[in-house]
Amino acid sequence: GELLLTSISNDGMMKGYDIKNLIKISKISEIPIIAAGGAGKKEDFTNLINKTGITSFSGSSIFHFTRETPITIKKYLESKSYLCRR
Repeated sequence: GELLLTSISNDGMMKGYDIKNLIKISKISEIPIIAAGGAGKKEDFTNLINKTGITSFSGSSIFHFTRETPITIKKYLESKSYLCRR
């Protein structure tokens, strides 16, 4: 299974993931984590990966309120040498 962690404080705010708490939880969890709540720009995804090591995440507001799409995010991550599912 996986653990879906949503930051209620960051959800919908588009100011980035709750890196501080995600780092704490990822250090003690043996269960893979899916980060949710906060993505507002494509750099938020690479920031999450680089600072926490978490490579699974969700996004919602970024797709509703910006011109980003799941495809543009995948292309951005691939341009930074991250593997993405197709």
